[in-house]
Amino acid sequence: MRQALVPDFSQFTTCFWLTRVSKDNHDSWISYNDGRYENAFLVVTQGDNLNLWINNYNVRASFPLSTNTDYHVCIASVSSTTGKHYVFLKGELHQVIHHKPAVVKGEGIFIIGQEQDAIGGGFDPKQSLKGSVSNLAMWDRILSTSDIVQMYHNRCLCPPGRILSLELKNIDMFGGVSTHKTEKC
Repeated sequence: MRQALVPDFSQFTTCFWLTRVSKDNHDSWISYNDGRYENAFLVVTQGDNLNLWINNYNVRASFPLSTNTDYHVCIASVSSTTGKHYVFLKGELHQVIHHKPAVVKGEGIFIIGQEQDAIGGGFDPKQSLKGSVSNLAMWDRILSTSDIVQMYHNRCLCPPGRILSLELKNIDMFGGVSTHKTEKC
């Protein structure tokens, strides 16, 4: 998936459901390249670790992610002021990650399911998603804990004001990507 023309974001929340099929992969869930940083915003899993990158800076969270299980993940970031990222797993605060304050520049390209090593390209097959992602959305604000909990309990609930979402009319698909409308909503 690719979607462009987002604003600069100094704070944001991104939430999605993920299902892994193997722990042996370098699974790229969300890749955002702003032309300055190939990993301006990147969420990948390797083994039991969720790696979050902001402007090419890597922070690591330990996650007990099994295969073939649906997980609701939300990352709420106040990166420009405090450098804190709040990682929610299944509606509960799992970890607070600290990193240097930074603004992620807008007008880049989002790719879902493949890490981009150049803006909109530079794809390495070993960095592609082996699994599924659904109900992905991003807001240019911090969602409340109650919003995140409600999204976990009601998979189809989505607070207003999204700057990014998985709506087939707004995305381009490349490679071996397959899509289907989920029966869960």
